[in-house]
Amino acid sequence: MFDWIAPVFQDSWAFYTVILHVAASVSAIVVGTIPMFARKGSKLHNRSGLFYFWAMMVTCVSGGLLLLKFFNFFLAIITLLSFYAAFSGYRVMYRKHKPAQLIDWAAAVVNLVGGISFAGWGIGSLAGLLTEMPAAFAALGIVFGYLLTQDSYKDLKSFLNPPTAKNWWLIYHLERMLGSYIALMTAFSVQTVSQYLPPNWAWTVWVAPGIIGTIVIARWIRVYKTSNNSEIADPSYV
Repeated sequence: MFDWIAPVFQDSWAFYTVILHVAASVSAIVVGTIPMFARKGSKLHNRSGLFYFWAMMVTCVSGGLLLLKFFNFFLAIITLLSFYAAFSGYRVMYRKHKPAQLIDWAAAVVNLVGGISFAGWGIGSLAGLLTEMPAAFAALGIVFGYLLTQDSYKDLKSFLNPPTAKNWWLIYHLERMLGSYIALMTAFSVQTVSQYLPPNWAWTVWVAPGIIGTIVIARWIRVYKTSNNSEIADPSYV
């Protein structure tokens, strides 16, 4: 799992990028819990949320740079998942009353292509057409690829036909920002926990944060919809 660490010290740019990546990801993990519990709309929520967003951007960009040298297919999926979730969750604050901009379209298209590619890789692996990979990991490629594709497709549809329900963006913002945190915790778990598990169980750390996080998101959505009645659109607004 950590075979890439030794070569890092042979490249100064990689070494400092790792330092930056670790610092940003740990900051995002710690600070990311604050907006979850701070009163929505308060200065604490807004400022900690903004800090979390930029920490996530630094984490994803630095992680992407490292993947160019030490490529890992599944970490590439998680990087794209966390990046787009955080990016779209942040950008929706600007799309509340304005149409999607070029940057929104570009991000959604890139995410869509990535999702289709990852899902195709998983299907090809299961069919024995690509590199040999345990079935559990090939299935993960399909699942994560589907999630990326689904998010992008929904967003592209909403760009063409913007939602009209009042406060539709609130559930969207909640889902995406929490989704980015789940992806971040998945990557963290993979890098720190999976090395201690038997090979046949290593895949569990890829799905455990998602399962737990999905339950939490569903619960919070019910709470928000109950407290705001009909003012919040259903998350399947498209």
